[in-house]
Amino acid sequence: MIEASEADAYAARVDGMAEEIVEILKEEKEDKQLAQAEMQLRKGENVMVHATEIGARPKRTWFESEADKRTAKKAGRAELNGIESVLKKAVKGKLSGKDRKKLDDHEARTEGKVWKKGRAERDGKGALAPVKGKKKVKGGKPPGKGKPRK
Repeated sequence: MIEASEADAYAARVDGMAEEIVEILKEEKEDKQLAQAEMQLRKGENVMVHATEIGARPKRTWFESEADKRTAKKAGRAELNGIESVLKKAVKGKLSGKDRKKLDDHEARTEGKVWKKGRAERDGKGALAPVKGKKKVKGGKPPGKGKPRK
């Protein structure tokens, strides 16, 4: 715990040094810019002195062609997500576990699409059995049913 009087004394002391702090920051910024300029100067001198040596170096080449990069990317995707992910156009990049599970579940549902019996068929009444429920009356609700009119 610092007393309020001590905190005020430190704040006044820092305020008194504000001009010095600004000057120091300005000097540090100038020193940084000077160091960058010197580095660029040395780089230019080295390029001029060693120009023949730099020009004699072989040109950089990539160890993989674009086609090799694509095949390596497909192989990695197939290893991570399964071979199906490479064959499908809709799947791009890496699949999260959630998306992979969703895709697998969808494929399992649609793979062996089999006709399922409806409720009437399961109950043994057949597809053409009459459906239980209220009898419809022509012209809307029958009189006396529902809310009274005002």
